[in-house]
Amino acid sequence: MKRKSLSLLALLFTKTTLSFSIPTCDPVSGPMRIQNPAEETVFNHSSGCPIPNGDYSDNPARPFIAADQTVWWFASNSKGYFKSVGVPVADGAKDIISNLVRYQENNQCIAWLESRFNTTLNEYPIASYNNEIWMVTPFTLDGQNIFTFVHNEYHIIPSNVDDVYGNLIGASSTDGGNSFQFYTNAQQPGYNMPLIVAPYPFNSSGKGGMFAQSNIIQWGDYFYILVEQNLQPFNSSAPAAGVCIYRNDNLANPRGWLGFDGKAYTVPLVPEYDPTNPEQYLCHSVLPNYYRFSWTYNSVLQKFIIIGLDTNYSQSGQSIEAFVYTLANLDPDTGILTSATNTGSLFKEYFLRQITWLDQWQNAGNVFGQAYPGMLDPGSPNINGDRNFQYSGANPYLYYTSLFPAQENHGRDRDVVRQQLIVENCIPQ
Repeated sequence: MKRKSLSLLALLFTKTTLSFSIPTCDPVSGPMRIQNPAEETVFNHSSGCPIPNGDYSDNPARPFIAADQTVWWFASNSKGYFKSVGVPVADGAKDIISNLVRYQENNQCIAWLESRFNTTLNEYPIASYNNEIWMVTPFTLDGQNIFTFVHNEYHIIPSNVDDVYGNLIGASSTDGGNSFQFYTNAQQPGYNMPLIVAPYPFNSSGKGGMFAQSNIIQWGDYFYILVEQNLQPFNSSAPAAGVCIYRNDNLANPRGWLGFDGKAYTVPLVPEYDPTNPEQYLCHSVLPNYYRFSWTYNSVLQKFIIIGLDTNYSQSGQSIEAFVYTLANLDPDTGILTSATNTGSLFKEYFLRQITWLDQWQNAGNVFGQAYPGMLDPGSPNINGDRNFQYSGANPYLYYTSLFPAQENHGRDRDVVRQQLIVENCIPQ
């Protein structure tokens, strides 16, 4: 999966505008806002697979296009990571990523990969990285060979959601997404290969690790991913939580990712659970930890739009929960991520919409909530034959999980929905 270098000129505007004719962006919403407040349902939970704890997506929904042009989706949860497929336009879909359904064979849902749930303490050891899993970041150059990070969580028991150790392992497909296999540890049967994982061991309490991640972006000669590093729950001397950036020049080498140290990509991957000299594996945060969900290169702005979720956004002097975003540039050679908001080194935070995140949603019980945001554009494949929805134009969509009131069906009724956005060519401030 070594990519061939592509000219960045292919990503530039097809039309240019003189700078003096470009207006200044709104200081609060920036160059992007929700165009249509109506939610379009992409996945309806009532049509999901019949499993005891509910079939829903609890990560940003991420599609990719296989060699035969099938649109597959990662949009499920650890209880059964179900193979999901896009409804074709020929079958009535508005566009190629407007609807997804669970793929079935002989009227049965198919799990791409299967989680391991502890029924006794350490039944599936922490060091195995073979616990509860979420498929999170598909990427393919040819539609036949697919790489993905897999979010792995160790829970002492499944019902304990407060003491959790999260890390990234990986899987691959060589048959166009029809099936996936974990990258395993050849020396230890039943153990998965650690990829981007925490350098500190789990101490039986606290929730953290290398815990959340964006989609993968191909830029210059490298592939990039944003990863939340949250290690203080396990080591009080660890850096404050934040979002790091990693890159790899060859997806066929799953251990080839290097983290950014603040100047260059020199931070190696942790080789095994609880390594010696753990500080050598600490990456340098480049963004606040709420920008951990999704990013896209926008052809209108010629900048990256990075989507986040802020549980303490200040609006008119009041703290609210909100979907937010910022703008960035990524140097294709050095891989250095810098602010593109005309605010110096500050990654200015722009407002998208107020939400009710999981904490307030659970406490209220009778309100709808919103979680796991991502940004996708059905027109992305028109740019360089993209199969991974890395790009966006003037009218992309904000995708997220709509949480039905928690008091209904134990909070297990959740849809994937989207709202259309508009991106305007203006000067950020």
